[in-house]
Amino acid sequence: IQDKEFLNEMFRKYGLSVTALNNYLECPWKYFYSNLVRIPEASNKHLMYGNAVHQALKDFFDRFREADPGPEYLVKRFEEELSHQPIAEEDYREVLAKGRKYLPEYYNNYHEGWGKNFLNEFKVDGIEVAPDIKINGKIDKVEILDTANNVNVVDYKTGKPKTRNVIAGKTASSDGDYKRQLVFYNLLLNKFNDGKY
Repeated sequence: IQDKEFLNEMFRKYGLSVTALNNYLECPWKYFYSNLVRIPEASNKHLMYGNAVHQALKDFFDRFREADPGPEYLVKRFEEELSHQPIAEEDYREVLAKGRKYLPEYYNNYHEGWGKNFLNEFKVDGIEVAPDIKINGKIDKVEILDTANNVNVVDYKTGKPKTRNVIAGKTASSDGDYKRQLVFYNLLLNKFNDGKY
């Protein structure tokens, strides 16, 4: 009984993120160990690459509010973040080249459309969807589009572009995790501060 009470308390404390939900749907034990008990997982080159890109973009946009630091800063921050990852030398060289190639392309393709009115790493906690069930999440970037608080939600992905059917989980090789993430963010924002965004 004590264990059950402890686990219920952990569930109430952490709530449910979209990652936790996807882990549960994949395997309840994965959710239990990764999200409830929180036993650290081994990393891989794709995850370390994604983490380095994510942190570089976060830092870039923190600075962007004041003045555009340019693609050089974005690549520099990526290189610094990647150098802190416990990654094998061969994998390091591979993902370093990838980041050096794609981050400037990302910048050049999109920077003219970036506004200064956004929320970086926007955290939404404690959204109650049922008694004792709260959801939470952190959205990479929320761009405020107008005074009516219409927003564009940005979630950084470092994989290959996905088709609508892959996102929706309608192909043999997809599981619907991306669509679930979109629905989850929509739910979080619709319930945040009486639907402010």
